[in-house]
Amino acid sequence: MEKSFTKEDSLSIINNMILQARNNYKKGAGMYSIFWGYFIAFLSLLDFVLLHWLPTVGIAFSKANLVWYLTLPVAIIYFVYIRIQNRKALVKTHIDRIVNHIWIAFCISCFMFILVLNIYIIYFKASSAALLITPVILLLLGLAQFASASVLKFKLFFYASAVFWLGSCISIISLILFQRGDIQFIILAICMLLGFCIPGHILNHKAEKYV
Repeated sequence: MEKSFTKEDSLSIINNMILQARNNYKKGAGMYSIFWGYFIAFLSLLDFVLLHWLPTVGIAFSKANLVWYLTLPVAIIYFVYIRIQNRKALVKTHIDRIVNHIWIAFCISCFMFILVLNIYIIYFKASSAALLITPVILLLLGLAQFASASVLKFKLFFYASAVFWLGSCISIISLILFQRGDIQFIILAICMLLGFCIPGHILNHKAEKYV
């Protein structure tokens, strides 16, 4: 006789899916968080250095922002790598897909925000609006990290989201107090180290018990 499917069975399946997703995420997210954390922190510090060095050799300081175009080829390579890794990954669950979609939505939101902002800057000739890029990106990072934390129930990511939100506020305060935007790159680098790199290393450390 076929066994009836009870409410307890449903809850057990859901719990197992969540646990599997957490294990998958622990084993994969550490590396990704570390990579993007260090990469964006490096670009932020490089931009800060170039902002001060380029004028000394007769090059406009605005050229320093070109370093961010490096994210395009790196993102493409990263995407291809992820596609390959997903084929070798553990069983993918609905929770995994939700987390992936959260970060896809984050990337699309960042792209659209920068596109719209640049159109605004060009049309209204308001170059100072570019100073909003770092605070808004930090807000979006906090949102994506908080959503991931809510799905996966990882307290570490809740703290990381608070780091990004706090960094966004500090970025705006630095603009008001110092009337300069270069400090934002230092703030962004620190936030990436605290919000991505450190959680990534901790996740890698915890993942050892699942290997």
